[in-house]
Amino acid sequence: MAIMSVTVITVKPGRYEEFVKQSAEAEALLVKCGAKNPRLIVALAAGEASGAFVSTWEADDFTSFGKVTDAFFASGGEAVMAASGAADSPIASWQSSTYVDIPH
Repeated sequence: MAIMSVTVITVKPGRYEEFVKQSAEAEALLVKCGAKNPRLIVALAAGEASGAFVSTWEADDFTSFGKVTDAFFASGGEAVMAASGAADSPIASWQSSTYVDIPH
C-alpha cells in the first residue's frame, strides 16, 4: 500500500523561479532520504485553485514513510521547513497532508 505526502502551495507573485529552485533542493533531499516518485505540479485550470502548486512524494508503506521523514529531518529538513515559512520565503502559504492507497 503506497503512502503519499501531498503539499499544496501558494507562491507569492513574482517569486516563481525562486520557489522552483527551493522546491528542487527540498526534492533532492527527500530523494536522498528515500522518497519515491517526487513531483511538482501546478493547477492550470482549476477555478480558485488555478496557479496553486502541489508537491508530492511516495513511500511503500507507513514504516518507509516514517524512515523518509526521520531521515529528512536528520539531514537538514528542519532548515528547509523553516526557510519555507520565513517572511522572505517565496511561499505565501502551504498545507501538507498524508494519503494512503486504498487497495481494490
